[in-house]
Amino acid sequence: MTGPAGFDGSGFGWRYDTLHMEVDLQPEQQRMVVTGRATLRLVLADSSNGPSFLLRRDGGSEPDTVVQFASLHAGAGEVTLRDAPLPGPLPGLTVSSIRRDEPFGRGETIDIDFVITGEGVRDQFALHPDFATVSWTCGWYPAPLPGPGEGLSAGLVAVTGEVAYRMPSSWTTVSCGDRIERSEDGDRACERWRINESRAVGFAAGEFETSTAHAGERTVTMYRLSADPESLPGQARALGEVIDAMAARFGAYPYRRFSIAEVPDHVPGFWAASEQGFILAKPTAFDAAGGNLPLFAHEAAHAWWGGTVGADGPGLLFLTESMAQYGAVVAIESILGEDAATEFLRFSRPEYNTRQCARGYFDVVRSGEDSPISATAERGGVYHTIADAKGHWVLHMLRRRVGDEVFFAVLRSFVDDYAGRELTLPAFCEAFAGAAPAARLDAFFEQWLDRTGAPVLDLDWQPANDDAIDVTLTQRQSGSPYDLDLEIEMSGGTGPARTEIVTLTERTQTFQLESPHRATVVRLDPHHRVLRWTPEYGSRP
Repeated sequence: MTGPAGFDGSGFGWRYDTLHMEVDLQPEQQRMVVTGRATLRLVLADSSNGPSFLLRRDGGSEPDTVVQFASLHAGAGEVTLRDAPLPGPLPGLTVSSIRRDEPFGRGETIDIDFVITGEGVRDQFALHPDFATVSWTCGWYPAPLPGPGEGLSAGLVAVTGEVAYRMPSSWTTVSCGDRIERSEDGDRACERWRINESRAVGFAAGEFETSTAHAGERTVTMYRLSADPESLPGQARALGEVIDAMAARFGAYPYRRFSIAEVPDHVPGFWAASEQGFILAKPTAFDAAGGNLPLFAHEAAHAWWGGTVGADGPGLLFLTESMAQYGAVVAIESILGEDAATEFLRFSRPEYNTRQCARGYFDVVRSGEDSPISATAERGGVYHTIADAKGHWVLHMLRRRVGDEVFFAVLRSFVDDYAGRELTLPAFCEAFAGAAPAARLDAFFEQWLDRTGAPVLDLDWQPANDDAIDVTLTQRQSGSPYDLDLEIEMSGGTGPARTEIVTLTERTQTFQLESPHRATVVRLDPHHRVLRWTPEYGSRP
């Protein structure tokens, strides 16, 4: 690896053995002071002159936020500290390097002590007088330099450790691991959390009321700011149900405990967000009676897609946001049935984001803002909407094309093979193409990932003879024709409805289909298994 002046990239290969931090929250000053000590071990390289760390020095596009080292020391002989801004896709992060003249060998350790100060408000980094939340994605404590193919979180996890939060006595915290102790001294309180699973640390703190439920062997806790204690057990049970539904498909859920914490409306930047072990959500996310099924599922699914399996390169939102959105499809299908999942794919749900569905996607198409899923590494704005509104449809159609057994087996293989690493879109496509060589996936991925829009189809039909009809399908969208497998349902007369599947590859094709009962009604894609425009989605694009 290479880097800016003062950084030679040789700090790769270190990981935390132990990590202990004390986070002193000073809400009136919108400030925190983090004091830490840690032991790092060289595990991914044969030799190194010392570790390098990523840290968010400033807020990038939000310069009022600053996280910086107040001090950094190492107990391994003579060291030097060198700071340099990090170029490339991670603006606002800096690299700090500790170097010793005599190289460390694989398996050797180094002890460090550090003090970090942080202040201000930005997306997922918010220190307010009445509430605080800081995400691991902000890089708020030293992250040993990730290696090629690894995400930021790879360096932020520790085998063991504790994090203590000091705060106003009326506050409590939600964080990673297990809360093991709370003590109070006057108007200040301290809560200690034990790191017992490999997670990158984030937290939220405020005047929470809590409720705990159990889903199998898993503990689920709700942290609410508003006074609605009667709804908490039902919300907790709903969260447990969606996690179990996805674990049955994606593989074992990575955490023994899970929580959801309410965030005040004045915290900027998101309606809901996922940390490694808990969810953050605004008050309206809790309005649905019995729990917000799609929201809980989407955010909890990030434990697999974005948490365990990272993503890099163009199309990364498909590998994180679209995958999490498909977690919502899986949960709704498992708990409420296939019809409810189809309705969600088409029109979302009243308690959820109404743009994240087929109808919302065609709004984007008509606005002229559409973009190919594979063409961008941008994380926000309309790209996020496209990933959630179109991306879960692509996954749903891929599942139909290769079958449930292959589809979920490949997803579970990603969890096994890319844990702590970054999956790319080409690797995703190659894995499915190799697992289903007869499924014509090259054309499938090209048309759904590499181009904008979706099919606009017209159907005409007429009797061919007493036992058959001629069905003509015409593709009206711009660009080259799609390669589509489509169901056609024929009903009427004296017999039951009959369905055939046709493969459409041309602009216009006619198919002669058996219809022994003199069909009077012919329906295209009656079960809505293909993302295509229909009049319910608004005007024709």
